[in-house]
Amino acid sequence: MKDLVPYDIRLKGLKDGVHTFDFTFDSDFLPFFENAPDDIVTGSVKVLLEKRVGLIIMQFNLNAELHAPCDRCLANIKIPLQSDYKLLVKSMEHPEEIENEDVIVLHPETPVWNAAPVIYENILLAIPV
Repeated sequence: MKDLVPYDIRLKGLKDGVHTFDFTFDSDFLPFFENAPDDIVTGSVKVLLEKRVGLIIMQFNLNAELHAPCDRCLANIKIPLQSDYKLLVKSMEHPEEIENEDVIVLHPETPVWNAAPVIYENILLAIPV
């Protein structure tokens, strides 16, 4: 999606080593995804990316606030959300060789990877039940 371009991480030309990416999101972020909750979530994500030959290790650090009505008094409250998530990205010619949900497989020539779906998933997992 064109509006999720700010969450792109340019992989092509990225040197081996550690890189940091900072992303912010507001009430306009969640509606891009199907079946998103109606609550308003604002915050930021810091991505620490370590690139090696054939492997990228990403550490996501989410700090956000959920704006929602209180279940008891219906007053608007802010609930802090925090999450740390590690993601492995392998670079392979034939991605069908790996069937692991914890590993994303990309073709070595992939120029850009969009972090928005992973950020969205982290937000949903951080919301208390």
